[in-house]
Amino acid sequence: MVIHAAPDAKKKVRFVLPDGEEDVRCYCNGIAEIRLDGAVTRVENVAPGSYRTEVLDGTVKIEQTHPVVVIEGQPTSVDATK
Repeated sequence: MVIHAAPDAKKKVRFVLPDGEEDVRCYCNGIAEIRLDGAVTRVENVAPGSYRTEVLDGTVKIEQTHPVVVIEGQPTSVDATK
């Protein structure tokens, strides 16, 4: 998945599953933090499925939400510039 943001964005992103639980993003069965890193942030190994991406202001305040469907073998992107 590719997340587009402002080059100077100091934000975090989390993936929320349809049941409202946050997606587990690391092998330790914990929730890995996703920080926006410049204008383009790549997130590897996102399992196919439906998610809600939440763009956070750097703390815990949700600034944006975007529904996204990840399909294996197809590029997926989210525009977090707004």
